[in-house]
Amino acid sequence: MASGLASPTDRRGLTAAVDRPQLAAWLTRNDFGALGFTSAASDDPEFAAMLRGAALGAAAGNLSHFATLERIERRFEAEHLPMVLLKGAAVAASAYRDISFRAMSDVDIWVRDHDMPRAAASLCALGFRQEPNLPNRPPALQRQSCGELVFRHDRGEHGLVELHYGAFPGWWIQRTAHPDTEGLWRRAKPMGPGRHAHRLAAEDAVLQTAFHVVVNQFGQAPLRGLMDIAVLARTHGIDWDTVARRARAWRLATATWLVLDTANRLIGLPGCDAAVSRLRPAFARRAALRAFVTPRALLAGLDLTRKARRHLFMLLLVDRSRDGAHLIGRTLWPESCWIAARYGRPVGRLEHVRGLIRRGAV
Repeated sequence: MASGLASPTDRRGLTAAVDRPQLAAWLTRNDFGALGFTSAASDDPEFAAMLRGAALGAAAGNLSHFATLERIERRFEAEHLPMVLLKGAAVAASAYRDISFRAMSDVDIWVRDHDMPRAAASLCALGFRQEPNLPNRPPALQRQSCGELVFRHDRGEHGLVELHYGAFPGWWIQRTAHPDTEGLWRRAKPMGPGRHAHRLAAEDAVLQTAFHVVVNQFGQAPLRGLMDIAVLARTHGIDWDTVARRARAWRLATATWLVLDTANRLIGLPGCDAAVSRLRPAFARRAALRAFVTPRALLAGLDLTRKARRHLFMLLLVDRSRDGAHLIGRTLWPESCWIAARYGRPVGRLEHVRGLIRRGAV
């Protein structure tokens, strides 16, 4: 299918059996236009022509992103600022055969907490300006949750750059799990000869990608995330036992299982079956999660977790019941540091709860 992993005969059979313009539109909509174009170019030029515009757009966009990244790398190297690339900027250059095959909407860079002020100043010196935070995500709260600061270039042609405080952001994971942040940073690998930037080790990249897919409730380019994991598996030869061991130690077993199981059923992950089996939750939870996330719904681009259901979905992903209880308790009755960072003024917890109810957040 869209992965470009099928044989030419299989691809010809697929494009002959479906509505070709509709398939081309689906590939483009899910950021697989460049992959589909390259896959079809040699044996189905008519179908490749339908994807030419998407392929050229992805190539042009990524050239701009990587030109921006090169400038940032040079600046960070001169400033002695360590950096780890996350998501598209890392996987496009280290796993895909061509950087244009993996569409990107921004450049994600992880820097250490104490380096964030210098990193932000370096981006400003390059002509970027920091975007205002959302009202419910002030900078102090972003820092506590390992979130990000967003920058846009003054001239607008360089896209978005996000500086991340960590690789696993958000309050769901802060309150329910415990990823090994120091280990992630220590195991990071150089992007290549002469490069200043690093990327996550392959097994850590699988875990971080899986987390990104579930924490967004399969709502932000989920098929692209599943494809990233499949390509990492084929390019880097993932040690699935290590993935399973870290997922369990970090209390991310259920979340990791759901993403890997879905990717394996849709695309195929060579050698992952035994490790995925060790991560799977009990039958009832497994059935409930598979009811939320079905291959048919994913391929159709349906909203899998509407607002009324997403809270239940995220609770089902928690490994330990006591962590689920902690998540509910702290959502309704947050930590003092959370209250101070979120509101920037003295606010009682009952006022916070009333605000949640007014906004329909509970």
